[in-house]
Amino acid sequence: PLTFFYLTSAADRLLIVEPHHGVGIYSILGLPGNRLGTQLIGEYKLSHFPMACFDVMEDPLRFAAGNKHNKIMLFSPQNEEGLIGSPQRPVVKLRCIGKITSLQFLPDNQQRLLSCEEQKTIRLWDLNSLASLIMVETDGLLQKFIPRSDLQVAYIDDKNMIRIIQIKDKLQVLDLGEVSSFEEIRVSQSEEYTLCGSAKTGCLDIWDNRSLQRKGSLIKEGNLQVIDVIIDGPTGRVIVAYSPNIITIWNLENCFDLESFEVGIGITNITKFKKNQILVLGTDHKVRLYGMNPIQILATTEAFSQDWKIEGFLVIPNYQLIVCGIRRGGAIWLPYATDDSPFRLKLEDLIQFPIHKGGLFDLTLSQDGEYVTTCGADKKAKVWTIGSMITHSKNPKVACKCSVRGTEPIVSAVLDSSNRWLYTASHGQKCHMWAIPSGVLLRTWENPTGILHMRIIERWNRIAYVEAHDHCLVMEPLTHPELLGSFVSAVF
Repeated sequence: PLTFFYLTSAADRLLIVEPHHGVGIYSILGLPGNRLGTQLIGEYKLSHFPMACFDVMEDPLRFAAGNKHNKIMLFSPQNEEGLIGSPQRPVVKLRCIGKITSLQFLPDNQQRLLSCEEQKTIRLWDLNSLASLIMVETDGLLQKFIPRSDLQVAYIDDKNMIRIIQIKDKLQVLDLGEVSSFEEIRVSQSEEYTLCGSAKTGCLDIWDNRSLQRKGSLIKEGNLQVIDVIIDGPTGRVIVAYSPNIITIWNLENCFDLESFEVGIGITNITKFKKNQILVLGTDHKVRLYGMNPIQILATTEAFSQDWKIEGFLVIPNYQLIVCGIRRGGAIWLPYATDDSPFRLKLEDLIQFPIHKGGLFDLTLSQDGEYVTTCGADKKAKVWTIGSMITHSKNPKVACKCSVRGTEPIVSAVLDSSNRWLYTASHGQKCHMWAIPSGVLLRTWENPTGILHMRIIERWNRIAYVEAHDHCLVMEPLTHPELLGSFVSAVF
């Protein structure tokens, strides 16, 4: 059975591992008709070495394998000329005390390897001296290593907590304890960056969408809960709303806290309005317009109905419209005016109507600002035409351009930039790709852990989603109907 596989970042090599047979290294070839083929260029027969874990390091290509007993083997397929062959002898052999359950090369130092025995004992190996530099007994069972740095070891334990071990002077070990519990995830994206992190601890990691590398982290002292996040790409800033009423402006390049200020009421949502302006939805059911340079409140609207329990909050500048999603499955189309004041809600012109039975799960705006996508507990995803909604306000159903139905509640839905393809993720493990406006199902694929959140990064032709079980951020190439296969680009 296939247990491990690895695609190199250049997408030119594929490593396939069969635990009771060995490792095959394949070259990926371009064939006529935009097809791909493979050619076996290296093979390691390791039937005497039943593998339990596996990790790969690139440039130069090499891989480490741990078995169910207590041995680690390191193989280097590339010779001095960079050619890949099939030498059967490992370049390094390491012996531990217990069964090897996890392996991880350090991303900042190719000569360091992490191993875990019996999900309990972590060792840091120096591959030059073949010495065990550090041994740490963990408090909980290790489930997964998280690549960090040469001076930090991070892992997820059996209680779904992230723990970090700090290595000082490469000798001392400091256990930083429980860092974050992934019960709530906050995600925000721009063309250049993706932010993803724990809502409970206020720690947000910045990922570069092009290189798929972690750029840094935004860490707020006091473990404040994250309510909402905005990436303002043109200004290079990130605006984060923390519970209960703090807004912090971060510099995206160096992760510095530029400025923090408190609003007079608890925060429910924030969203970008115009350049250097944001809208803040408060717990008092009022919308406030804030200027960011300098920070000042420009306008406060009258309160709307307390019966609205807002789940989503979108600003549509093309139509001077705010779209609010209601928890029980409805939507509110709320016009605003800026002619006689900096900002005013036109509550007398609002449109309120049900869109999903049982609850609304996701609300997104198309990239051209002409369509709104919703999905909910009724197993449906819908695409709404904003212009038709305004002209047919007395019959909102006319504005529904397309409605698709899955077999399970749909937790996330998003359109691509052409508005021709709709991507959805179900409450279970299935993802779907639909044609718009026909609603024809084009493709189905499964994610074993389920999906919490899905978005498209059009500039780099990628689709990103957060997995439900281990809360990894995964990016895949966008798949079009003529290319109905995909490789995972990166898992964070």
